[in-house]
Amino acid sequence: MEPAPLGRLIDRLEESGWVRRAPSAADRRANLVHLTDKIIPLIEEMRAAANNLYKDAFKGMSNKNVEDFVEALTIAKSNLNDLSAEPVGYASDSVDELNRVQRKASKNKSQS
Repeated sequence: MEPAPLGRLIDRLEESGWVRRAPSAADRRANLVHLTDKIIPLIEEMRAAANNLYKDAFKGMSNKNVEDFVEALTIAKSNLNDLSAEPVGYASDSVDELNRVQRKASKNKSQS
C-alpha cells in the first residue's frame, strides 16, 4: 500500500482500539504499530475461518496438487509484476496455453 492510504487505515484501526502507535526507540521520526488485546481474539477467529475456507476450497486435492497450484499462482503473480515494467504485449505461446487450459476446464465442468 502507499503510505497515505496505509496511514488512514492505521488511523481507523487505532480509533477502533485494535492497534496502538508507539514511538520507535531507533528512529524518532517513526511510530511502531502494536496490536491491542481487543484484536487478538478476532485474529484467532479469522485464522480459524481462513483455515476452514482453505479446507473447503482444496477438498479432494492432494498436498502436491495444492503446492503446485500455489507455485503456479506465485509464478503468475511474479510475471504480472514484471509486466508493469515492460511495454504492453503478450507471449502467444502463453496465451495459447491459457486458452487450452480454459477449454479443458470448461469441458471437465460440463461433463460433471
